[in-house]
Amino acid sequence: MSYSSIAQQSWGGTVGNSGISPYTSSATNTTGADLLICAASWYTNNDGSALGGTFTDSLSNTWTKLSTNLYGGGGGNQWNTQFSYAKNATVGASQTFTWNCSNNAVQNFGGCVMMAFSGSDLTAPYDSTAGNPVNASTSAITSLQAGSITPTNNNELIVAILAQNTASTSPTIDSGFSTPYLYNITGGTPLAMSYLIQTSAGAVNPTWSFTVVANNAANTAAFIAATGGGGLILPRLGLLGVGS
Repeated sequence: MSYSSIAQQSWGGTVGNSGISPYTSSATNTTGADLLICAASWYTNNDGSALGGTFTDSLSNTWTKLSTNLYGGGGGNQWNTQFSYAKNATVGASQTFTWNCSNNAVQNFGGCVMMAFSGSDLTAPYDSTAGNPVNASTSAITSLQAGSITPTNNNELIVAILAQNTASTSPTIDSGFSTPYLYNITGGTPLAMSYLIQTSAGAVNPTWSFTVVANNAANTAAFIAATGGGGLILPRLGLLGVGS
């Protein structure tokens, strides 16, 4: 069975309100999806820990947090990214999503992106074998890779995110990934998310490209597809009185 993209949404804080969470998205029609993936990026003001946060939604799904990626900037400031997902998800025509920072006193300017998919393994969709590669750079650069990821099975969903400390022209990504879906904020922490449905499992390390920006972070995760059905089962003719 293969994945299909159902819906996308982006939202977040603004510089004018200091980006204080919670941030709640507008309503999104996720009907038909069974896997929800959210990502967040945020700025941490002179704090040495990657505090992270939690996602919730209007239909009370259970969210699992993947690793938080911390990367430093000037003067002790830091920018961060985080993946979370909800498996075997309850979905609907007007679903909203909310991001809550762990500590609003030092976390702000956050951006969020959600993608909804059908076709996931309902029990254990996250491919822990593939890992959650991350990479970051504090230099002024024009491209970045998170690191190679190798899904365990065919037909897996690979999701990539890029966080930056300032808005750039729309970033692009290679290796067959989808056109990035963006939350863009000047002076905040813009976030882009893209995906690839990989029909044949193999190592992939996509490159994000953008205008010159310092303090970038890339993060990638893989999710397992549902297995196909067992095929047609034919009755034994003897049990139907045929040939006896």
